Amino acid sequence: MPTPPSSSPVSPASGSLPFPTSPTVDQIMASSPELNRNHVIKYFPYLAAEMAAQGWTTRNHVVAIIAIVTVETGTFAPNLEEGGPYRYDPYRGRGFFQMTWKDCYAAASKVVGQDLVAHPDLAMDPVISAKCAIWEGSGGQLASHDLRPYINAGDFLNVRYILNTGKPNNPIPAQEKGNREFMEIIQKCLKNITGGLNGAASPNQPSGYGVGCVDANSNRQLTGAQSASDALSMALGIQLLDNANTHSFHCIVDVASQPDVLDLDAQKTFNVKGFGGELDGEYTVREIVYYFGPTLQAEIFAYKPDPNAPQTQAFAHDPLATGANGAAVVTGAAPPPGGINGAIYQAALASFGADSSSGPEGGYKACAWCINHLVFPKAGIQPMGDTAVAEVEAALNSGRGQPVVPLNTAQPGDIWLVPGEHIGVVIAPGAAVILSNSSSKAKFNWKGSLEEMDRYYHGGSKIYRVTK
Repeated sequence: MPTPPSSSPVSPASGSLPFPTSPTVDQIMASSPELNRNHVIKYFPYLAAEMAAQGWTTRNHVVAIIAIVTVETGTFAPNLEEGGPYRYDPYRGRGFFQMTWKDCYAAASKVVGQDLVAHPDLAMDPVISAKCAIWEGSGGQLASHDLRPYINAGDFLNVRYILNTGKPNNPIPAQEKGNREFMEIIQKCLKNITGGLNGAASPNQPSGYGVGCVDANSNRQLTGAQSASDALSMALGIQLLDNANTHSFHCIVDVASQPDVLDLDAQKTFNVKGFGGELDGEYTVREIVYYFGPTLQAEIFAYKPDPNAPQTQAFAHDPLATGANGAAVVTGAAPPPGGINGAIYQAALASFGADSSSGPEGGYKACAWCINHLVFPKAGIQPMGDTAVAEVEAALNSGRGQPVVPLNTAQPGDIWLVPGEHIGVVIAPGAAVILSNSSSKAKFNWKGSLEEMDRYYHGGSKIYRVTK
């Protein structure tokens, strides 16, 4: 039988994790008191190391992994599915995520470099189990099973649905009790887990390995985005520039030989010389991907803007992008429209980052509450109901608004919604940026484009212009 990986990120259990990390053992135990503390001490480092390696580093990622492993194992140790016999034996549920079925074991074999079909019990090894768990969470065999878009958006119930049924918005009555228990753990995690993975989450990773790019509570050595929402804003800004590019730049460099690369970050610029003609000039960084191995390498994606392209509009992404009161600032934007739209637009920006924990379920379902209790009062507009998206939509359809068709003609200050699901305020023309409540953070700071919202909610978007 093949030998499981011998490298281990842990030392013998001693009552605490063998390296400084976020979350702490106490935070995990407070989130899931039924867990075996020694199992958390022993096994969380394996998960943390793989999460760090695969970029699962934000607070939402940590919350999701803790909740999933809790419900799948019961103790936080890799688990073998009990009972049977089952029609999928011997490929029954194993590991942190209860990987099941022969085809899944076969596909995972290529990921972990071990023959799990011939030796399925290798999936119980914590190193292999951690790799399989993050691989499955990233989509595994099917891109449609990727949990990350839902985790990033704080939609943990759909994370549960996909794990159980392979589809979002697909509840099964027989699993209702388990779904409730899962969401109870999520709520405890959101209360107790204060940040993403610490830079020391794996002894094989350099400290400050860059998770600060997506999580404000982690160690940080680079500059740029200071939170997950700012990272999204940065991505939106880059996306809006796609039609304004003339050349693309792509290379992989060894950081030891080119240490200046650590000064680069998304939307920073650098000069290219010596190639001649239009290839030379100033390029803007689109993305930097770091690879941790025997040496630290950086893969750089950049573009050269077209000086003749029209000006684009997007949220600023650095710390200077907020005013003294924390309100959001839009860069490259035309003056906001006047009248009702202008009032709603300014009110939404002034409400950016506002706490929504006084809304339904501690802010988890406070999207309509934010509109009626934060935005409309600042805009001098009478609320449209209280806490339900349906109430706002009914008011808009009953004389207080008019539909915007086509949707890409939306203007700042318009109201975007998906019936019965979510609601926000259009911040950029064409709904290139929509500002709404973040369920996971209980703050009015989730920013996404119309395209992203449609992808996340599977279509159904509507946009209204408030008339009174």
